Amino acid sequence: MSTDKVKGSRHRLIEIPGYHIRPQYDLVHLRHLLEERRNKKKSFALNLAPMVDMFSILVIYLIMNFSSSGEVFFISKDITIPKATKGVPMESFPLISVLGDKVAFDAESIDGKTLYMEELNDMQVPQLRAMLRRMKQTEVQIG
Repeated sequence: MSTDKVKGSRHRLIEIPGYHIRPQYDLVHLRHLLEERRNKKKSFALNLAPMVDMFSILVIYLIMNFSSSGEVFFISKDITIPKATKGVPMESFPLISVLGDKVAFDAESIDGKTLYMEELNDMQVPQLRAMLRRMKQTEVQIG
């Protein structure tokens, strides 16, 4: 007989053993689910609307609390603060920037004007040296 199933003595079918190397508990859809997970493309979507709202609130907060005099907190008019016996305002120091082949000098003069000068960086920088000497002489004269 060449059939896979043979009739037994008690009228039941007897299966001829075939390929039998498989797990004891073969879940029907497990292999299908694993294949779907493997083939599934992983994508990440970022919602920009809440992020734009958050950054706009942050920018508005920083602009409202910015103080160019160096004060950190704004105090209401109802609060009386004791007067300082010794107080020194913030000093503005000159800024020298080396930008590739150029040197830039930026400072604030005593009368409130902004001094700006830019020259080529030839390792001598005579204009920059002269400007620094003038500023030093001015500070020595003022005391």
